[in-house]
Amino acid sequence: GDPVSASCDLVHAFPWEAAGPFQHFSRNDPRPPLWQQADETTAAPSAAALQELTWRPVASPGLLTGSGRVNLQRVFDRQSTTSWGYLRAQIEWAQDEDIPAELRSDDQSILWVNGVFVAAHRVIGPGERYYTRCSLPFKQGANTILIAVNQMQAFWEVSLMPVPTTVSGVPQRDR
Repeated sequence: GDPVSASCDLVHAFPWEAAGPFQHFSRNDPRPPLWQQADETTAAPSAAALQELTWRPVASPGLLTGSGRVNLQRVFDRQSTTSWGYLRAQIEWAQDEDIPAELRSDDQSILWVNGVFVAAHRVIGPGERYYTRCSLPFKQGANTILIAVNQMQAFWEVSLMPVPTTVSGVPQRDR
């Protein structure tokens, strides 16, 4: 069949929810991912562990930026402290399809789709300048996107943007 169109940023496209903030190495919070070592062997937290967390909707327009980012400082009402949190969305997709995307975050992040590692954004710095290309492996039916986002200093944001493709499916030039 024809590919499903993913023409807008994925932050505004689906209802998201967030859990956190968690302090690094706190005994009472889920263990943070090892940001620099994350790879295809990095498992997503178990469904049981995620169920134990307190999730809040990211529905207010003030929590989203016009450029398709979730402002986690506003979501968690927390300013510039070293911590991390989760962002997730449950979505329905019309068919099996890989969607080329850019994961941008300030600071580091790890992305899973349906519990499978997709990408790690390892840069500590502004999300509008640095990104990690990946492919979102959506299956027909229900899908879960989970992003762990680290906060080291200054801003705390994340975005997931589809990459425009040519007719052949090859991503266009980097922007």
